[in-house]
Amino acid sequence: MSIINPPTLVQLAMQGLLRKDALEISALENLPIEFFPSLFKEAFDGRHTKILKAMVAAWPIPCLSVGVLMKTPEVETLKAVLDGIDILVIQKAHPRCKLQVLDLRNVHQDFWDVWAGEDGIGSADTVREKQVANRIHRYAQRRRLKVVTDLHLYFQLEEHQIYLLQYLKTPFESLSITHCHLSQSDLKHLSWSQSLCQLKHIYLSGIVLSISHPTGLQVLLDNVADTLQTLDLEY
Repeated sequence: MSIINPPTLVQLAMQGLLRKDALEISALENLPIEFFPSLFKEAFDGRHTKILKAMVAAWPIPCLSVGVLMKTPEVETLKAVLDGIDILVIQKAHPRCKLQVLDLRNVHQDFWDVWAGEDGIGSADTVREKQVANRIHRYAQRRRLKVVTDLHLYFQLEEHQIYLLQYLKTPFESLSITHCHLSQSDLKHLSWSQSLCQLKHIYLSGIVLSISHPTGLQVLLDNVADTLQTLDLEY
C-alpha cells in the first residue's frame, strides 16, 4: 500500500494564489520573501502570466534568474516578465522591490537551489537573502536595473528572441560568430545595425568571408573603433 504525503500548508497557500490567476501587487506586501522564488517557479511553469507580471514588479531580491527556467521558451511568459519590468521602470517601484538584475541566460541554477528545500520552500535557517546576495555580489551594488541575455543564432531567430530584440534599447557589448559563411549582404547588415555600434568585444572564428568584397567587415570595425576593447580573429 502506497502512502501519499499530503501537501503542506505552504503548498496549499501557493495553490490557492495560483488558482486566482491574478495577483495584485499590493497583495504581495504580506508575502514572506522565502515564498517568492517557489511561487514564481510555479507561476512560470503554469503560465500564470498575470501573477508573473505582479511578482516581477515587486521582486524583493537583487537578482531574478529567469533564463534557467526557460526550458522551452515561450513568448507569453517572457512578455509577462518584461511587462513586470515595464511596471517597475515606468511606474513607481513597489516598496519591497530590490530587483537590480534580470538574468535571461541559462545560468545561475544555484540561485534556485539556494531557495529550494525538499518541499519546495527553504527554511528560515537555510534560506536567507544574504546567501543569494553573496552569489550575485557582482550585481548587488548596481543602482540601475540591468537585463543580461545571450542570443544563440542558428538558421533563424526563434520567436521569443525576436520579441526580445524588438526592448531592446541598449546596444550589444559583445558579438561572437563562429563556423559560418558571411556574405557581403550579411556584413552590410552587421555594419549598419544600430545595436552593434558600440561593441566592446568581437570574436570571429571559422568564418568564410567574400574576398572580392571585404569592405563590410572594415566598415563594422571602423564603426566600433572608439569602443572596441578586444578583437579575436581565428581561422
